[in-house]
Amino acid sequence: MAKKMIVAGLLGVGLALAGTGVAEAAVTQDFRGEGSSDFGLAWFYARQDARSQAVSAGFTDPAHQCTEIWSFGDYYIATVIWRCTR
Repeated sequence: MAKKMIVAGLLGVGLALAGTGVAEAAVTQDFRGEGSSDFGLAWFYARQDARSQAVSAGFTDPAHQCTEIWSFGDYYIATVIWRCTR
């Protein structure tokens, strides 16, 4: 009976130690969003384009996982680049 308890205890400690070394590497991707509008909404459309690309790539919360690192344009034609990390 004591041997079974010792073996079970050692097995539990072994599983606990084996599980602590697992870690995922961070994934970083850039997304280029482009937008154009006759009504001055190009920035909105460019950011929506970058956001939809990030969501399609598996980033579940672009508001917190992504940062706009580059933008160019005006109210009628715009381009943005978002860098997302998870």
